[in-house]
Amino acid sequence: MSGWKLLGVVVGILLVALVVAGMGLSSGTKTVTETLTKTTTETSTSYVTKTLTKSFTVTVTSGTKVELLEDGDYFARARSLISRANSTILVMMYAMKYDPKEVGDPVNQLLLELVEAKGRGVEVKVLVDDVTAKSYPQSLSYLKEHGVPVRLDESPKVTTHVKLVLVDGNYSLIGSHNWTESALKYNHELSVLIESGSVYEALEGYFNGIWEEGRTVKI
Repeated sequence: MSGWKLLGVVVGILLVALVVAGMGLSSGTKTVTETLTKTTTETSTSYVTKTLTKSFTVTVTSGTKVELLEDGDYFARARSLISRANSTILVMMYAMKYDPKEVGDPVNQLLLELVEAKGRGVEVKVLVDDVTAKSYPQSLSYLKEHGVPVRLDESPKVTTHVKLVLVDGNYSLIGSHNWTESALKYNHELSVLIESGSVYEALEGYFNGIWEEGRTVKI
């Protein structure tokens, strides 16, 4: 895939992330301006402006970093971010599959990092869709048993298909990767890591809005 095609993918994912982040806020108009750098050795600045019918402004400056994470690259970056977190980890995930029979499963390792982060005083919250509660209840049991707050979205009639990890007020990891062994090891998946306080703030608002309306996990 060429550098420009990669940039196009990143721009597309970032736009989707910002559109989603605005949902549920008061009406109004905002302009989102994004400044991105190519992920190849060449550098080029591209400006993308999109008018949205929501009332917040996200300005991504030239200092923003966007890292493309293809396939298995996601796991290493996610684990590193969570293991080094100092204050906050927010996870919103459609499917999260803990496998107690397989020690080396990458999902197990990510969940262990969440538990260890909670143990060292980091605020950790995990929000999942009903598909996780129904198909992989052991994931939620593991987290709850270790004191990690877990919620479902507001209704079984709503599908929360988001795959989002927010860390320490600056790092936003979003894309196609579910927390399943197939997604983290075998599938073709694509996500981006965005280093930006303003993007983080918008996505945190989106997370908190769903969290506040979320349901208690009864396991």
